[in-house]
Amino acid sequence: NFNYKARIEYDVAPRNMLYGMVSTGFRPGDVGIATQANGAYAPNVLGTEKVTSYELGSKNRFLDDSLQLNAGVYYYDYEGFQTAYTVHASDLGQIRVSVPATNIGGELESIYRITAADRVGLNYSYVESRWKNEPAAFEAAYPQKVRALVPSTVIAYYEHVFNLPGGSTLMARIDGIYYSPHRTSALHADSLALGLEPYVETGSQTIGNLSGTWSGQNGHLSITGYVRNFTNARYTTYTYLDPSSFTADWNDPRIYGVIVSAHF
Repeated sequence: NFNYKARIEYDVAPRNMLYGMVSTGFRPGDVGIATQANGAYAPNVLGTEKVTSYELGSKNRFLDDSLQLNAGVYYYDYEGFQTAYTVHASDLGQIRVSVPATNIGGELESIYRITAADRVGLNYSYVESRWKNEPAAFEAAYPQKVRALVPSTVIAYYEHVFNLPGGSTLMARIDGIYYSPHRTSALHADSLALGLEPYVETGSQTIGNLSGTWSGQNGHLSITGYVRNFTNARYTTYTYLDPSSFTADWNDPRIYGVIVSAHF
C-alpha cells in the first residue's frame, strides 16, 4: 500500500497561520471464522481499511501571545471502514466487514494565560459519521445511516502553578468534560422493528477531574496525584441490544492514582 501526506501553510501575519492538508491511511484486512444462526462455521474475510483525510484550519496567537486560538474542520472519506455486525439477530458470532463511510467534524482549541501562574482552556469538538454504499446484507441488518458516537465534546480546565521553597513547583488542575446526548450502540433491524431505540440513547454526561503535579527544581523528578470523576457520576457508556438480550456498562467510578516520573 502507498500512503502520502501533503500540507500547505500560509502566514497571514507573524502570529496567524492558515493551513490545508490531505493525507491517506491504511489498515490491512484479516481472515477469520463467523458463526451462523444455525451454529455452522463460515469463513470471514475482512477487507482493508483505507481513508483519505482532508483538513483546513488556522492557528493563532493574540494579546502578546497570552491567548491561543486554533480551529480546524475535517472530512474523512473511508473507502472501507472496518466494523462488525450480525446478519440475523440470533447469530452467535459477528461478521467483520469493511464498509465505506464518511466522517465530518470540527475542533476549536483556546488557551488563555491569565497570569504567569494561571491558565484556562476551553476545547470543543464535533463529529458526525455516516455509512455510504453499504453491502446489501449489512444495510439490511443495520439500516441506520448515522454511526453511534458522541457528536459534541467540550473540555474546560483551569491550572495554577505554585512556586515552592527550594525552586520546586506544584501545578494544580481542575477540568470538566461534557458529552452531548448520543446513541450508544447500533441496533439490528429486528430491534428497530420492536421500537427499542430509546434503550440505547443516553442523555448528556459531565465528568470532573482533579490533579496536582509536584516538580523538582532540576526537573528530574515529578509526582502527580489525581482524582478522576471526583463527583462519582454514573452514566451508561455502552449498550448492546437485540430482541433477546440487553447489556449495559457504566463509566469508570471515582478513581485515585499517583504517577511518579524520573528523568536522568
